Amino acid sequence: MPHNNTSSGKAIVSNGLGNSTAVAMTGRLPFPMLPRTNYVAWAMRMKFLLRANGAWGVVDRGKAPVDKAMDQLALSIISQSVNDETLLRVLEKETTYDVWAALRSIHVGVERVREARVQSLRADLDNFKMSDAESVDDYAVKFMTLVGHIRELGDAVEEKYVVKKLPQFVSTKFINVASAMMLFGDTNKMAMEEAIGSLKAHEELLKGREERSEEQLLMARGQDSTRGDEAKETLHRPALKRLPEEPPTLGDVNSTAGGDGSARLYKDGAATTA
Repeated sequence: MPHNNTSSGKAIVSNGLGNSTAVAMTGRLPFPMLPRTNYVAWAMRMKFLLRANGAWGVVDRGKAPVDKAMDQLALSIISQSVNDETLLRVLEKETTYDVWAALRSIHVGVERVREARVQSLRADLDNFKMSDAESVDDYAVKFMTLVGHIRELGDAVEEKYVVKKLPQFVSTKFINVASAMMLFGDTNKMAMEEAIGSLKAHEELLKGREERSEEQLLMARGQDSTRGDEAKETLHRPALKRLPEEPPTLGDVNSTAGGDGSARLYKDGAATTA
């Protein structure tokens, strides 16, 4: 791999005529460094960077002839975006195309291993499920991470395929909105953000219902607690003592007997008239 003779703060960009140059101040932003994981994100950033400098064509060139100046520019940018260890592994590569292919092979793997990995990930995608306790955001992140790993291995996963798969694996509480999306929505033209947004809208609706139900339950529990306290207070309230009745007087006896001035008195079991 040729040595980098370009300043770290500047990249030379051809204007397409081949006989003049312009200076792009790429040094104002750090070059995206290639990590040990997530090669696909780095490759995408590099693609944008090379495009901005007019040098992406030397990577995605097919059988087209290579502009040597652009090739050297692309090599310069890539050399500043990998660590020393990785740079030494592609040192013998002379063109950007070969360096790019080597980096992809290092991080993605050889073709046979790559295909086996793709098949395994696609099987995981086909068996993907959303748990009942999982939020839409968590589900979408896990789902798109799996799709990203497949794409990272170079397997083209179209947006419409992903949009069609997304509602198929939702939990039962989202089955109605998922069915509506698949039956009445144009999933061939629907964006992934729109599909996720539909699920999130349904999630917010369910969350509002659950909150109202919880409020009603708490109110009912509060009323039951109040009634229980009142019952306990009644149960523990001391009973009023009844005063003993006084024995009837002679006047009461006379009155009971009919008011004729006589009364029957009982003595030793025999009745006498007073």
